Amino acid sequence: MLSAFSIYILWLAAVFDPTGWIYGLRYVALGCVLFVLAINFFFNGPVLRIHRPYISLFFFFVYCLPFYGMTVAFIRGGLWEGNFIDTSYLVGGIYFACSLIYFSNENLSVAFRAHIFSLRCLSLIIILALIFLLANLPLDWIYFFVVGGAAFLGERNYGGINFYYIYFIASPMIMFLLAHEAWVFFEKPSLRKFLLLMLPVIALFLSGTRANMLISVVGIFLVFFWRRYKFMSLLYFLGLLFLFFIGISIFDFNVVADMLNSADASNAIKIGYLNSYFEIFLDPATLLFGQGFNAHVWSQPFSSMLEEGASKTELTYFEFLRVFGMVGVMAFVAIIYRLFSSIRAAPQNYQWLAPGLLLYLFVSATNPYIFSSNGMLLIGLAAVAVSRCSSQRNSNFNIKQ
Repeated sequence: MLSAFSIYILWLAAVFDPTGWIYGLRYVALGCVLFVLAINFFFNGPVLRIHRPYISLFFFFVYCLPFYGMTVAFIRGGLWEGNFIDTSYLVGGIYFACSLIYFSNENLSVAFRAHIFSLRCLSLIIILALIFLLANLPLDWIYFFVVGGAAFLGERNYGGINFYYIYFIASPMIMFLLAHEAWVFFEKPSLRKFLLLMLPVIALFLSGTRANMLISVVGIFLVFFWRRYKFMSLLYFLGLLFLFFIGISIFDFNVVADMLNSADASNAIKIGYLNSYFEIFLDPATLLFGQGFNAHVWSQPFSSMLEEGASKTELTYFEFLRVFGMVGVMAFVAIIYRLFSSIRAAPQNYQWLAPGLLLYLFVSATNPYIFSSNGMLLIGLAAVAVSRCSSQRNSNFNIKQ
């Protein structure tokens, strides 16, 4: 019971209190999980039945990235000046380590149920917020999350049309729920499964970011293609996106064209980063080995890109190259490829993890999602699932919905 409680509160905290402001739920959840892991270690000893590819991913995210980033920072001066605020990779490693709890008993099934439950709750809350807005009902309950830094509420205008912006920091996680619900629906369609599928689709669209809105429209197609063609489905999906953008240019859809307009404030800022990154990567040492953590205290080209109090930009993969260099990028590509290969060999009821992870990695290109509590929880869950089923080929962990 303590393990189940810890897992549920971990996922609920990641979804509804990612900043730790709301009653410190984030820290309570971490404390509970670490306490359970300590108890398991004390009574069962240091040996867990951990298998590949989890071992590789664990050492990469929990040990290799933090150690490498700190070492380069030590050499290049990131540890010697100013406050150390570049902690996302370190915290991400802690959250990935929390997935160790899923190796005990039936905790993996509990984790899947907690993951699905928490994201369905988030989707319902986003849709309820829209209903309250349209009906002019009191919004104190949603502003509770806004004040706590877990959500943002407003409107965005594209092509002369206003769209609601009901964005929770954890909203991108809904892509995993979309992949799951779409997979289950395509297995055996029914009205109930269709309604459950529409829940994440509508919630993603209402979250208001361009990437989330795009995925809410085309994400189901990737799941459909993946069921039939696995990795080859990427070609069909990319072809679909190509036709989508061709259609935009031919029929002049003002809304989508406005979303992609380089003059848009958000787009202009991200495009403006590219010149600074180009200047940074002209240094061979940085290109090969990276700048390490906390480089904003000594790298003027990089610090000029940041808002006050920030330690990285939203361009996740450029940031990863800047911090860890080509050495880190090649290792990251190898480790993610290993994870996808393991998912491909997993039982049918885990196959939805692949399109869910692909959608998440796609959206993370322009948003700092992967190396956050949310990203590491999702990747950790996928890693444990495929590792456990690879060690017990005849086992089929039930995911009760």
